Amino acid sequence: AMSYTLGQSIADLVDNSYDAGAERIDIGIDLDGFSEEPFIRIFDDGKGISSSEIDKAMTLGVKRERSESELGVYGIGMKLSALSQAHEVTVVSKKGGSISVRRISSHYIKDNNANQLLHYPTNSKTYDESFELFHEGNWSTMILLEDVHRSSKWQLMNKGAKSSLQNEISKVKIHLGLTYHRLIRDNPDKSLRLNGREVAAQDPFMSWEDDVDYGTVKND
Repeated sequence: AMSYTLGQSIADLVDNSYDAGAERIDIGIDLDGFSEEPFIRIFDDGKGISSSEIDKAMTLGVKRERSESELGVYGIGMKLSALSQAHEVTVVSKKGGSISVRRISSHYIKDNNANQLLHYPTNSKTYDESFELFHEGNWSTMILLEDVHRSSKWQLMNKGAKSSLQNEISKVKIHLGLTYHRLIRDNPDKSLRLNGREVAAQDPFMSWEDDVDYGTVKND
């Protein structure tokens, strides 16, 4: 029921990646090739999360010390913003040679009336494919959102699923470019990619625009 846009939700998750010291962040938004259902996947090469840390990270309202430079301040973005977009939220992370898997499932919570953190994935074909990419890319952490709420969020009545999704991806790209414009601009060695392409910094003040009255965001 939270009124997050898809761009806001993804930015909340990307905050965590940057806070973990990630140099590479790769975001994928697509329809899977099996059920044609949308999924959202984020890889990063940060410091990873241990088994005990991932339990705290995925439990609502857990207090922990945070540095002044951290982007994720309140510690609720991983949970609320992710669940606002999908019923199934799986986090896989590698640290100290061990891999931890945790999942929040709104279906499980509703069916069992228990806010329980699951220690196993969905075992869907999308998860299996994503886990292979996680290994192949030598990533530290993966966040996978499945069973996405497309009907009430971004599905357009006059367009099919693929067209609607492409329209939403364009909005996400601009949102990320605006949100992280300074970080992208000042850290050329860091990589933030969306569906295989680097996200370009978008100056929210449009200081590069010739016409201050009629300037618009330029989207490559």
